Amino acid sequence: MRRLSLVVFFILMVFAVSGCGKKSGLEGKVLDGKGKPIAHVKIIAKQVQPIKGYEQFEATTGADGSFSFKKLFPTSEYILFPWFEDWAEAPMRTLRYENNKLVARFNKEGWTTGAKMMVQSGPEGQTMIVASPMVIQSCISTVTGKLLDGRKKPMQGIKVVAKQVNPVPGYEQFEATTGADGSFSFKKLYPDSKYRLIPGWNFKTNRTWTVKTRGEQEILQTSAPFRFFLANGVVSDARTGLQWAAHDNGRDINWNNAQAYCRNYKGGGHTDWRLPTVSELAGLYRAGIRYRRGDIINLTSCRPWSSETSGSEAAIFRFDGNGRFWLRQSLSLGYGPRALPVRSGK
Repeated sequence: MRRLSLVVFFILMVFAVSGCGKKSGLEGKVLDGKGKPIAHVKIIAKQVQPIKGYEQFEATTGADGSFSFKKLFPTSEYILFPWFEDWAEAPMRTLRYENNKLVARFNKEGWTTGAKMMVQSGPEGQTMIVASPMVIQSCISTVTGKLLDGRKKPMQGIKVVAKQVNPVPGYEQFEATTGADGSFSFKKLYPDSKYRLIPGWNFKTNRTWTVKTRGEQEILQTSAPFRFFLANGVVSDARTGLQWAAHDNGRDINWNNAQAYCRNYKGGGHTDWRLPTVSELAGLYRAGIRYRRGDIINLTSCRPWSSETSGSEAAIFRFDGNGRFWLRQSLSLGYGPRALPVRSGK
């Protein structure tokens, strides 16, 4: 009899250790942003503090958007993660859970926000009902803006390129063209991402700008006036009407030769080029033009000649922040003076 009791006790212990009685259920529902059920979505339940055999479960939503788990560990925390097959069409989504005002975002790599959809299973043998539906909607960002020239007039027919700073395949670059009022719109940008907006067509500007997208069809508005435009080797200043050569002469030159260089310059098909005044050069400096590679006006030295003279001297303008400086007109080598043609334009 004692032997039989030990056998029964052993069987009961195996039953308990195996966890056959330790099961809890969980039911919920998934809706889209319009309140309609989302079918055939996989819901993954991952245990926060893993217990062997209860670490992760999967369920799929039915036609009414409902899902059910029947073998969760009782009174245990689980993170729910929805899995979609159409990530290419909707790379990121937002989950809203009204019961605790949760708003969390996720993609196929996982949750991209600190907040996650977390639930607690019920006591042993009981099924918990998720208090409110999980509302899931696709995220796609829209950016609208305007291109204005230096006089704040609309720029029509200009291509604007949106280039993603950290590229995501399929969302790296988009293009739009400005309308009659200078407006443009991008409607399929990747959410929570940075894009550089680069205007251009057959010209270059001295400015780009970066926007940070969000999602949920939020419209970000951006606008920036553009002052300098490069086309056909000529940089136009929309604010002053001046036109500048896109580069200086590229080597040391004395004042007389600089004057001759400008008079003989034929950039853009024009023949009325000249040396600039100190005031005109100072205007470039105030507008942000500097002695550096890659600027819209390529200065190979920080000391272009001006047209202003005083006896045997002529003024240069120093683009290193030191402004006007006088040199003998005959000086060239070792001082770095350059010739930068300008014309009055339109």
